[in-house]
Amino acid sequence: MATKKVVFIFTNANRIEKADKQTGWYLPEAAHPYDVLVGAGYEVVFASPKGGPSEVDSGSVEAFKGDASSAAFLERFVKEGALQTVAVSTLSQADYDGVVYPGGHGPMFDLAEDERVAEWAREFYEGRGGVVAA
Repeated sequence: MATKKVVFIFTNANRIEKADKQTGWYLPEAAHPYDVLVGAGYEVVFASPKGGPSEVDSGSVEAFKGDASSAAFLERFVKEGALQTVAVSTLSQADYDGVVYPGGHGPMFDLAEDERVAEWAREFYEGRGGVVAA
């Protein structure tokens, strides 16, 4: 039996320019679903619109430093404040059984406007009748 796969689509945005503040994705919004999905036997792939580094919101690291799931995710995947991703354009939706969009402020600056990212949500919702949540 083939392993089921889920893609997490992270943000590449790492600054709120008007506020001159670091941002990114919110740590427990990646860590907690990751644990649940891996525990259920899913393979998880990390992607973003551009690929490459995706920064975690430093405020979420501080806020959840006592959360075991978040601490383990941070230790395993985040190096120098970012995790590595592949570009969404390099993936085929047909290879995945689900998509997760970890939240935070960063996604408002790139995921909300990216057509490839929107197509993933549209395909899972309209094409497969799946649940889409962020």
